[in-house]
Order: sequence, then C-alpha cells, then structure tokens
Amino acid sequence: ERSESCLGPAPARIHDPMRFDYENPPVQDGHRLHHTVAPNRWCVTRQDLIEFCCLVKKHVAEGKIAPTELDPFDPNDACIGPCVHTITQQLIVPVTEKAGNTSWALMLHPDGLECDIFVTHCWLEGIYECIDKVLNSWPRRARHAYCCMLSNPQNLDIGHLLSIPRESPFALALMSARYMLVVPNRKCSIYSRIWCTYEAFIAYSESKFIFVATPPLKGALRRVCLLLALSFVTAIASSFLCSLSGPIPNLALRLIVDFVLFCVMLQSFLRASRAVQVVTHLAAVFGGMYVGYSVVAFARERSYRELADVARAFILCVSVAMAEADLLWSRQSVEEARNLRREFTGDLRDAKSSVESDREKILSELELFGQEHRVNLAIEVLLTSGMSTPALQAAAENVGLLEHAGYWSLSITSMIWVSWVSQSLGSILFAIMHYSNQLWQYERFHEESSKWGAVLFEGWCVCMRLEEVLERCKEYPEDQRCGAGCTMNHARIGHALPDMYFEFKSSPWESYCDPIERPVVPFANWHFGVFAFSFLQALVWLGRFKCQGKDMRGFAASAMVKIMGTFLVVTEVAISSIQVVIKRAGRQSFDVLLVQMQSLDRAQHVQMVGLHLVLAPLVLMLCFAGPGRTAKVPVLGRRVVRCLMMRWSCCCSRRAQPQEENL
Repeated sequence: ERSESCLGPAPARIHDPMRFDYENPPVQDGHRLHHTVAPNRWCVTRQDLIEFCCLVKKHVAEGKIAPTELDPFDPNDACIGPCVHTITQQLIVPVTEKAGNTSWALMLHPDGLECDIFVTHCWLEGIYECIDKVLNSWPRRARHAYCCMLSNPQNLDIGHLLSIPRESPFALALMSARYMLVVPNRKCSIYSRIWCTYEAFIAYSESKFIFVATPPLKGALRRVCLLLALSFVTAIASSFLCSLSGPIPNLALRLIVDFVLFCVMLQSFLRASRAVQVVTHLAAVFGGMYVGYSVVAFARERSYRELADVARAFILCVSVAMAEADLLWSRQSVEEARNLRREFTGDLRDAKSSVESDREKILSELELFGQEHRVNLAIEVLLTSGMSTPALQAAAENVGLLEHAGYWSLSITSMIWVSWVSQSLGSILFAIMHYSNQLWQYERFHEESSKWGAVLFEGWCVCMRLEEVLERCKEYPEDQRCGAGCTMNHARIGHALPDMYFEFKSSPWESYCDPIERPVVPFANWHFGVFAFSFLQALVWLGRFKCQGKDMRGFAASAMVKIMGTFLVVTEVAISSIQVVIKRAGRQSFDVLLVQMQSLDRAQHVQMVGLHLVLAPLVLMLCFAGPGRTAKVPVLGRRVVRCLMMRWSCCCSRRAQPQEENL
C-alpha cells in the first residue's frame, strides 16, 4: 500500500464541504473543466460521500426526491433508499446544472483529486446501501474514490469519450487506482452488465486489488454481549454450586476446557450454519462454568496456578463471544457472494448493455486481447474468495478456487495465538520463578546448615527427581510408605494428581534425600531455549501477519488455526484421557500407576516438542510463503493448500436459493 505521503497533498477546494451551498453552487464551465482535468482526477473523498448521503436523506424527508414508477422506494426506509437512477435525475442533475454542468466531483474539487479507489456498482441499487458498503470497506490510507454517478458529468454528452473503451474515463481512472471496490446489490449481479465486466478485465490486466464491499455488521455487538451475559450468568450459578458442594476436580475442569476448545475450533472446519451457532452457544455455557469454578478455586488457594486458570477462562469466554460475530461475518460474506452471482452466468459474453454498440466494442476488444478465460477466472475468484488479487488468482490456477480466502476468524485466530504465546511465555516465567525459589532454598540451606536434619524432617529439603523418589519408595514395605515422618509436600506429581501427596518414613532419610545443590541457571536448560525460540516465532508471525495484504491473511490464519489448534485440542484430549486412566490406576496397584505416570510425562513431552519445535516453524514458513508459493511445492503443496482452505458443510445446512422477486 502507498503511504499517505506518496499520495501528495489534496488540492485546495473552493469551499469548505461543511459550508458548501448546494442550493446555489458556484458556476463554472463544465465542458472546459472536463476537457482540462484528466478523468483519473474526477474523484471525491470519503467525507464527500458522507455529506452526499446526508443530503439525499434531507431531500427525501423534504419530498424533493420522490418515488417513481421505476423506483417505488419507501421514503421511511433508511437502509436501502432510492436507486441511483432516481438520485441522478432528481438531485445530481439539477444541482450540477446550476454549477455549470460539471460533475459532482469537479463541482466540489475543480482541480481534481488523485484516484486511489475505483468503485464499480449498478445503478439499480439503493443509494444508502451503496454508500454504507463503500464507507465500511474503504481501504486504509486511500483518500479519493472514482464513482461514476458522481465523477461523470451527468448533464454533458460523453458518448465520444466512450467510443474507444480503453480510453474511456472508466478505464483511465481504473488504471491509475490501486483498489477496485465491487459493490453487490439485491437486484442483480453487476457482472450481468457489460461495462462492469469490462472494468473487471481492466482490473485483471492491470493487476489491481479487487475487493467486495460489505455493509457494517449490524447486530454483532448485541449478539456478543448476549453471549457474554450467558457466560456471566452461568459463571455465577456454577460458582454458587461449587461453594456449596466443594471444589470440582481438576480433571473435570480440564475436560470442560477441552470441550470449549473443540466447539470453537469447529468454526474453522465447517461453513456457517445454525448447527454451528448452537454449538457456539453451548460453548458459552461451558465457558461460563469454567470461569465460575476457576474463580472459586482462586479464592480458596490464591496461587499463581489458579490465577492462570482464571485468566484462561476469561480468554475462552471472550473468544467464544467473538466467534458469534465471526459467524455473522461469514454469513454476510456468503450473502454478498450470492448477490454477485445473481443473473451472472460465468461468461462475459452473456453480459448486457443499454447501448448495443458499447457491448460490441467491448467484446471485440476482449477477443482481441484473448483474456476472456482469465477475466472469467478473476471474477470467479472474487465470488468465491471475497477478493481477487494477483496472488489469489495465481493460487487458483494451481490449486483451484479457495473458498473464503479473503476472510479469517478473529476469535479463533486470537485464541490460538494467545495459547501459543501463553504456553511459551508462561513456561519461561515459570522457569525463572522456579530458579529463584531454588536459589532461595540453597542460600537458606547454607545459612542454616547446623539445622539441616530439622529442616529435612520438616519437609523443606529438595529431594531427588520424582522418578527416583518413586523407585526408592518401592524398596520399602507397603506398611512403611506412610505414617509419621518426613512429609514431602513439594513432591506433587505434575498437574495429574494435584490432591495426592506421598509420605515417607524418615528412617533412614539419608537413603532417599540428597543435600541441596546450587541450582542451574535456566538459560542453560534446553527447555528454556525451546520456549524462548517459540515465543520469538510467535512475535515474528504476528508482525508478518500485520504487514501482509488482506489476500494473504486468510491463508496465514487458517494455517495457524488448523495446524496448531488441531494439535492442541488432540493433545489436550489425550492428556485428559491419560489422567482418567491414572486416576483409576492409582486405586489398583503402584506399578500400573507408575507406568501411566510415565505415559503422561511422554504425552506432555510430545506436546511441547511437537508444538514449539515442529509446528511453530511450519506455521511460520507457511505464513511467509502464502498459498501461491506453497502450491508450487512438489507432491504435497496443492494438497496442503486445499486442506487448509477447505470448509465442510454441516449436514443440516443447505444452500439458500435466490428469491424470485429479487431477480
């Protein structure tokens, strides 16, 4: 994208837009003005569009813009409004006629403005709907837009300017623009009109970024707040029940978290449907339960572990609520694509024109350049992916159409990235805190070396590793493994058995306790290096994702979500299953318990190595490569891109058909 400094200063305007007198505009020579100012400078600003929409609403309220037989719009409708034909005849033509037959754009900016955005739309659409979509989809750092109803002089005959399509004002403005905004409507597809298809041809041949303009997402904030309220009510109820019945086992909490993660991850694999929405609401209920239980546990224990559970619970609830907004966003994109497909046959030659000679000239030029197939592909990429760029078009030629490649889920992407960072950064902080604690124990041990036996008896010594303690414990008779003696409160078996403690007979304590040695600096531990490397990769991924274009973000987000998210859910479920087996094995025999503990340790080791040393670099490489370069990898490239961008339909969802009355 060009920076604002590259666009140059905006030309001076003859009037402040807030004080412009539309009833008595300054008179200029429109014919001379449109021959001296290049067509690629017949542009308006974002503020001009806002004021134009307000002016239309004012004239509709005053009755100056009235319904007609061709456009029987509802004056009380603030969503669609009168069509562009009505606005042009009843507002633009009378006002610009007073200004000397200039266009609306040159009436406000006689010197013209450099074109950044080219807006392609149909004149059958409502003006409110059109302007809302353009304003909502306005690219960042873009300042001026070419829109035919405001840019072309509606009181002058510009037929001679359209005799050669490639030298028409439309083509010249589009060639100088960086973006093209495609505005769908509810009446017909814009690609059923020949000039819109020709604009698609120019945009493709000039490698422009083509985006679908979408309206603001109405009702999203209300739906998000309702889901947050549902989680809040569930949290209060679960905390009340937990305070009455006692703390819930950590294994049950882990299963709840696994279920919430599974529900949220469904959105990355399934298309938007009512079944997915029901699952999202169910995840909000279980997320609220997790919040309530974790808050009660933190109020009782007040430890860092419980505090981390509280933070994790709130993050999950917010992610579930945001998933509801992503679901609405996905449905809206599907609806806009359906509007663009209405009456579009997939072939440029089927497009119509009000002037048959224009259609013949455009078709002859398309046939001359031999780009019909590629332009059809560019339009199909736009309809399927939500945008059409050179990178997506190249990927579509190698792989096929990539569904919703221009969209990505903010909730799921944020949740997986936060999980990635929290695991690596949390492990780094834990290693530093553990080192500080060991160093404090080492210094205290040397200060109180004369009281070494008493300290050991009271349970303040640091014993050997847990595996060695368990092996020593097996050497003692079963009746001597418990009772009075040295209580090793710190010998807790990971997070698998948080409520189980092992007590050992203190005689002879020298056989299973070692003196405290100076702790090793965490930077020398390879685990610390793994987590630091993973945290650095997460930051690099975020920076690359932010600097990427919109056409590449969908693939980068999908790669991280489907690869890392799926691995996290699978490993979390596996660890929870092992914990269930461990809980049963602890009631049977010590040998079975030891074997299951070793299985749990291996599962956690696989999760650490697989996530931070294998999948994190893979996700980072895919983010830098993009779908186009990834598809060129021999054997696996195309399959990887298809798997990452594919979404399945739910069994209860069906594709809605366009309504006959809108055709």
